[in-house]
Amino acid sequence: MPEQDFEKMALTPYDEYPVHATPYPMSYVPSSDYAWDDGYYFGIYNIELGVFLINGMRIAPNSNVLGAHSSLNIRGVQRTLRLSRIWRDDFSVSVGPLRYEFLEPMRTIRMVLEANESGMSYDVVWRGLAPPHLSAHHRAVRNGRYTTDQSRFNQVGTATGWIEIDGKRFELDDAPWGAVRDRSWGLYESRRPCRAPPSGCRRRRQHR
Repeated sequence: MPEQDFEKMALTPYDEYPVHATPYPMSYVPSSDYAWDDGYYFGIYNIELGVFLINGMRIAPNSNVLGAHSSLNIRGVQRTLRLSRIWRDDFSVSVGPLRYEFLEPMRTIRMVLEANESGMSYDVVWRGLAPPHLSAHHRAVRNGRYTTDQSRFNQVGTATGWIEIDGKRFELDDAPWGAVRDRSWGLYESRRPCRAPPSGCRRRRQHR
């Protein structure tokens, strides 16, 4: 890699830890594909109340975007908030009113959605009931090109705290609330890049 390109790479707080998988800063990923991303999905639910809270956050280093979503479904009626921002040079796992705090990695995670125009807000602590399970590596090829090359783990847990929508509050301490999460990183075909593919990559219509 040319020296001038290396100097443009940004250091992140994660570079403080000895976890590098490449000889470059953590803000650099070993692929130029716009579909390369890294992030989270969380789900918190109460079957008796018919409440399902979902949120997630993905970082796409090659398009320099952090995107997130938060949805609250109450007995089939759902409200969704979508958020995004430029990723560099703010490497926090937060965007607008939504943030994650990793109190104990892979065990205790706090998720906060501060009051905002959607009418939804919450302060929830997600706790794992068991260690995360690493799934088999997911790899797929189409026309000789890797379209999916991804690692993933899943974990089940419980949740405490509160959720509020339009002034109605659910106290998560009052009854057992289930919790799940998914963590993945790499290439994943269904996440389209932030630009149209080159015209030469479009599939030609076959005439019969």
